[in-house]
Amino acid sequence: MDLLLIFGIALLPQAYTLKCYECIPGLSGLCTDTAKQCPSQDHQCGAVTTYTGGSKDSDISVKNCALAQECVDGSINFGVTRMVITSKCCATDLCNTQPAPDPSKSSPNGKKCFTCDGQKCTATLNCEENEDYCISATVSVGGGKMTMKGCASKMMCANTQTAQMMEAIGAEMSCCQGDYCNSANSTSAGFFSPSHWPHTPQTPFLILSTNPSKSSPNGKKCFTCDGQKCTATLNCEGNEDYCISATVSVGGGKTTVKGCASKTVCANIQTAQMMGIIGAEMSCCQGDYCNSASSTSAGLLLLVAPLISLVFS
Repeated sequence: MDLLLIFGIALLPQAYTLKCYECIPGLSGLCTDTAKQCPSQDHQCGAVTTYTGGSKDSDISVKNCALAQECVDGSINFGVTRMVITSKCCATDLCNTQPAPDPSKSSPNGKKCFTCDGQKCTATLNCEENEDYCISATVSVGGGKMTMKGCASKMMCANTQTAQMMEAIGAEMSCCQGDYCNSANSTSAGFFSPSHWPHTPQTPFLILSTNPSKSSPNGKKCFTCDGQKCTATLNCEGNEDYCISATVSVGGGKTTVKGCASKTVCANIQTAQMMGIIGAEMSCCQGDYCNSASSTSAGLLLLVAPLISLVFS
């Protein structure tokens, strides 16, 4: 009887998972479809496109394995920038050949929320399409607080991954329903910069890791930025096997952040979405000092979120 039981267990079929196309664009905006096996039966094949400012000219399109809750459409609008996410998911092998559909043309929906302009958050923002909620997001900046207010769709407010993204960059977020429900408190000026970003005032650098526990150098080295130049060496730690470059438009110029990152951060669709929110671009590469030593314009450096434990890895 014992032998029969063991034989029966050995014949159990292996769990089937989909094979999907993966395409994660770099700074060029281009990538090549590569087939990959999804990690579990819960995953579908997905294509997600993020539009910054609602413009087709500034979109980021990503393909990968996706959970059902990630196959959603929505938008978040802070006035100075609006991000729209569209998605398309399917459940057969390599079915995500096409990008997500373009967003529909938006128009005001009659709802109004406060938005921030300089030191105050008393300006009116007319919400668009399915932006039925008012939103407030607060981040610690240089010992103070920076607040962004605006409109958001239910998907952005109710999606646990939005909360994870906000938590990953050291931010707090709240949503409410009703015109002007997001109050008109003042906000200090500045850029997003997480309070837990490991840096000294003289030597800003970037480390993106999927393992927040104490880590040690792994032998890999990347360029990092110090003032006007990006020629300093950063010793990567833990599972940070990639070098990363992130560029964002600041005051008509470009500000660049360079450093180390794990594969999960580089191949993560949510990273691309967060880059879209802040109007930034990102590229990853493998090999010591592969992220070049280009100069960077002076100014506050914008940190890309270390998106811990998010899917699409």
